[in-house]
Amino acid sequence: MHTIRLRGPWECRLDGGDVRSIRLPLDDVGALVAEAQQACLFERRFHRPTGIERATVHLMVQLRPFTARVSLNGEWLGTTQADKPTRFPIAAQLTDHNLIQLEFDLSGTASAAGTSVLEVSLEIESDA
Repeated sequence: MHTIRLRGPWECRLDGGDVRSIRLPLDDVGALVAEAQQACLFERRFHRPTGIERATVHLMVQLRPFTARVSLNGEWLGTTQADKPTRFPIAAQLTDHNLIQLEFDLSGTASAAGTSVLEVSLEIESDA
């Protein structure tokens, strides 16, 4: 298996309109989004890897301890599991230019303090 780590740059969009550039891993989302009231959106663009025509491709997201809604190119993939890696099959959704979005809903939480985005990566496994 080949792994491509998507460390950065990422954009963090706060619900107030503020945009910040970040790199992963990010140890404390709470410190970054302290002024956000409802939501925080992490976005990262990437190009389609070459040589994956006959490969299984997963987007792997690992957060602690919160969850996030994950989208690729505007298509909802699912919600991450807290404290363990979550894998989404994405080979069919990949285009030449791609956009990953991780949306954190902060409305029902006291604080995002202690939330870590440990890793976001592409996992490519040859089917040949």
